[in-house]
Amino acid sequence: MEPLLAVLNLIGTAAFAISGALTAIRKGMDLLGVLILGMVTAVGGGVFRDLVLGRIPPDAFTDPLYAIVSALTAFVVFLVLYFRLASFRSVNGPLFQRVLLISDTIGLAVFSVVGVQAGFDLHEGSRWFLCLFLGTITGVGGGVLRDLLAGDRPYIFYKHIYACASMAGALLCTVLWGILGETPSMLLGAAAVVLIRLLAIRFELNLPRIPLFSFVCHISGEKSRRIICHSRCGETFLMFRYASVTSSDAAKVFSKSSLIWPTAGVSIISTPSSKWW
Repeated sequence: MEPLLAVLNLIGTAAFAISGALTAIRKGMDLLGVLILGMVTAVGGGVFRDLVLGRIPPDAFTDPLYAIVSALTAFVVFLVLYFRLASFRSVNGPLFQRVLLISDTIGLAVFSVVGVQAGFDLHEGSRWFLCLFLGTITGVGGGVLRDLLAGDRPYIFYKHIYACASMAGALLCTVLWGILGETPSMLLGAAAVVLIRLLAIRFELNLPRIPLFSFVCHISGEKSRRIICHSRCGETFLMFRYASVTSSDAAKVFSKSSLIWPTAGVSIISTPSSKWW
């Protein structure tokens, strides 16, 4: 394996392992869950790529290096947060979310261009569509598996131009491959993915979608109310327990964002959801 490709693979593996481990911690998983989600996120895209190329068994099972790197990375993340969680304040604090987004972005960028390189290695006919497809599936595959195992809606379907950034970087890398060569094209393609993702996160850019309204709320318990609000698209907006609910507190809560960790109860159970799209 060429030095650049080996370095990119290690960087992408570590970055995605961090992303998977942080997601597992946010979901309250134990050490084993953190290790598994970190490994699946790191090697999942490569497994998808190898299956498309007919490599049986996939490289992740014949060369355990990247599985070991991802497991060790996830273990280190677990130890750091286990003993120093106060420095992150909470799993929903800005530092935690920032590290999660940055690591996910780096992993996406690296594996998007690594997938393109795998397509060019075939040396068979016209490869631009194959390279584009392999770059995208390698980039987003691990994140999709991570979200599914964590019980979340896959990130690529609704937020921050995730898959589109991967496709753009893979396409740029493919186009520049015959002009600039392997190394510059891979670096520029990865940089394009990072730039698009950071801009999308910074300015909250999303692809257009049909605005949906109304919430369905379930209230259970007598002394302590457990309120779960869902939009029609299935995303859970509120899930908490409080004994008292007031409309003024509800207005404050609903005016923030879809990622709500309220400090008061809510009595409003029907409100437009277009504010959060």
